[in-house]
Amino acid sequence: MRCDERTGLIRAYVDAWLGRDLAAFLATLSDDVCVTECDGHAIGGREACRKWFKGWHRAPTFGSVDVWDTGRVHCDQDDAATVEWSFRCTCFGRTTSFDGISVSEFADGRICSIREYRRDVRTPMLMV
Repeated sequence: MRCDERTGLIRAYVDAWLGRDLAAFLATLSDDVCVTECDGHAIGGREACRKWFKGWHRAPTFGSVDVWDTGRVHCDQDDAATVEWSFRCTCFGRTTSFDGISVSEFADGRICSIREYRRDVRTPMLMV
């Protein structure tokens, strides 16, 4: 896939979360997709992703993605792309925000893998 096509799928995926649009979300994913969230939780398969998306937005979580700002998408020579982002969501009435990156892979015009990594801001370790 060309870089602009990969970028378009990533943006459509993010927009689907922002708009709570299940059909648009599913349209970006391959049947055997695997999404690994930054906490290590993995969702395998399009049907499991459908259940995850629907469950995340309804009671008791009433989850919402409030902000998901993406930066430039970096494409490699294979069918992969990396994007930096800033994210804010509300879940169980609590708002959380953090930055991270996602590494996505593509096959047959859809996303087949997403691995998310959260940037953790901590006091740097002293080099001794």
